[in-house]
Amino acid sequence: MSARCAVYGALLCALATTPFGLLAQEPPTSTHEWAERYAISLHATGQGLQTYYSASNNGLELFAKVPYAVLGCKNCHQPSLTGGCTSCHGTANPELGATVDAGVGEGQACTGCHGRQAGEVASGFSDVHRDAGMGCMDCHTLEDVMGDGTHYGSKQEPGAIDASCEHCHTGLVSNAYHDNHADAVACATCHMQGLLTCYNCHYQTPLPEGRSELLTRVTSWMFLVNKEGKVHPANMQSMVYDGRRLLLFSPAFSHTIARNAVSGCGDCHGSALVSDLADDSVLVVAESDGVGGVRTAEGRIPVPFNFKNALVFDFLTYEPDTGTWKFHARGQDVTQFLFAEPLSDEQLKKLRE
Repeated sequence: MSARCAVYGALLCALATTPFGLLAQEPPTSTHEWAERYAISLHATGQGLQTYYSASNNGLELFAKVPYAVLGCKNCHQPSLTGGCTSCHGTANPELGATVDAGVGEGQACTGCHGRQAGEVASGFSDVHRDAGMGCMDCHTLEDVMGDGTHYGSKQEPGAIDASCEHCHTGLVSNAYHDNHADAVACATCHMQGLLTCYNCHYQTPLPEGRSELLTRVTSWMFLVNKEGKVHPANMQSMVYDGRRLLLFSPAFSHTIARNAVSGCGDCHGSALVSDLADDSVLVVAESDGVGGVRTAEGRIPVPFNFKNALVFDFLTYEPDTGTWKFHARGQDVTQFLFAEPLSDEQLKKLRE
């Protein structure tokens, strides 16, 4: 039985194999063994947000000076505190072979936590897999959900997520795109239609004295970074806390896959965005419109080695008494860049061609 089951059956699919018929990993055959794995899985620990929050990783803790343990964030990002098994199964002690309705539709098990995927649907994004009736567990393995016995710091860490385009899409059709990009560009770079980005959170809700408001939601851009030697999609997060400004870049994947997500080579090569970064010039990615909002760049935005100066972001702060946003400052105090790197000189050179 394949680990990519149409219905999530973490225990039912105990003999999960890869599509190639090779045993992926000897799976547990008892609830006790699954419980041991789950206890250190990302779903249980919520370690991903802790990793990004950490001061040692240039995270928000640098400004807030508050331990993660007292933040309200953990109530969602550490499900073991909000129900553990109950969060998905409806019971703290699911039987061997228990199943749940995996998906991000109304009333489905994944919706409560994976709001970004639900937001992609609400924003009108199509997805070739979702449109074909596929569910979460058609691509994600049981180890993705219940853990593989390894304590990971983030889903971006190699090995944390087993789902991969290449598991199913083998033997690519020969064409100009695949022949020139297969070894140098991640599949999603050309096949993702877009990303959801929450721009400029006034990030004080997790702390006792504060609150959080969102300036705007952006769906019209995608950042390009270097992940493991390939051009890879990325997302960003900007936030203000106590007057300090943080900008975060991280590899990203959205469930907005389409065969023709790009209109042609010009979406990436020689685009206006690439040209703006030539000759040490700057690209204004997000600019205050002077009336409490921002204008943002659109398209695939390369992140160069000098991104701290080359990519320009305006930050606004929320005024709770008036419910308005005011321009705060241009440029970040701290930049966090995890699990990827800026594009190399060679990658940028190819984009300029």
